[in-house]
Amino acid sequence: MNTSCEDMLNVATYKPLSISLLILSTISTIAVPMLIFLIRKIIFNSLYHINTRVIIVAHCIILLGHLINRIFLHASDLYRFLIIYPDVESACDILLNSTNCFFYRMIFNYGIWFSGTTAPCIIVERFIATKTPISYHKNRITGIILVFVQFFGCIGLSFMTYYGYVFGQQKLYCMTAKPNRDLINTLPFVAIIILQIFSFINLYVLKKYNIHMKKMLERGKLTRRYQIEETLRSLKTLTLPIQTMFISQMLFTTNTFYFQRYYAAEISTELFFTLSESIVLLPEYTIIFVFTFVKIENRINIERITNLNERINVKTDAYFEQYKNHW
Repeated sequence: MNTSCEDMLNVATYKPLSISLLILSTISTIAVPMLIFLIRKIIFNSLYHINTRVIIVAHCIILLGHLINRIFLHASDLYRFLIIYPDVESACDILLNSTNCFFYRMIFNYGIWFSGTTAPCIIVERFIATKTPISYHKNRITGIILVFVQFFGCIGLSFMTYYGYVFGQQKLYCMTAKPNRDLINTLPFVAIIILQIFSFINLYVLKKYNIHMKKMLERGKLTRRYQIEETLRSLKTLTLPIQTMFISQMLFTTNTFYFQRYYAAEISTELFFTLSESIVLLPEYTIIFVFTFVKIENRINIERITNLNERINVKTDAYFEQYKNHW
């Protein structure tokens, strides 16, 4: 048995990898209907500006593609390890082709970079809304432009990830990650870290600025006040989801960068595959993202209705008090 066959045997019979794939595919399967529910909810929610909705829906659609691709990948690997392998003569019979792996893994990898660049797009969109409060309600193109920039930017990040990828070779497992990456392969991780820090800081800068402007313009133009209220409502709803994005992306990028750069060459191949899959936290992130988004949105809607009822009651009481004084 040659080295590839021995390595394939070790990977196929490594229980922690199979268990990890089963858990991740189960979480992804649970997350898919939750994400579809959220997409429908956002599309028909007119409380968010159309540009904000475009960015969030694009984020959810790419996440959905990642999850479906992930379910397919993990299910096919489990089928290969648990069903096909026991019936073949040699572990070499279940080796994969790197060209096929490139296409199998494409949406999976693209979803990682797209999800990591959504937060800065939201921040930029809300920054533009803050700077053009009077005319922004007519703006219906900014969200589309930002998504296009994000889309093609992530193609560039994916290209750097795949740089040096060799086609037509046998592979033990469909994965782009490899020990001791080249410098160009690590640039996407650095870019995501910078963008996440930018988003995290500017989220609070925008909130603070809009709260200040709200106090300054209590009796200002209605359109400007409405735009500030919309920005604050959007930021309030998106604060926890953006924080979740920040934590999951920082964990993924820093752990992947550090682990693959310094420790990957020192561990077994099968353990490397197991840890590399487990580090990609998008299935777990998706469930937390949907849950926090819906929960905070419902809380804000309840607060809005409560505040409206209080204002109505105050105005009604004031009216009757004034009427009573004039009687």
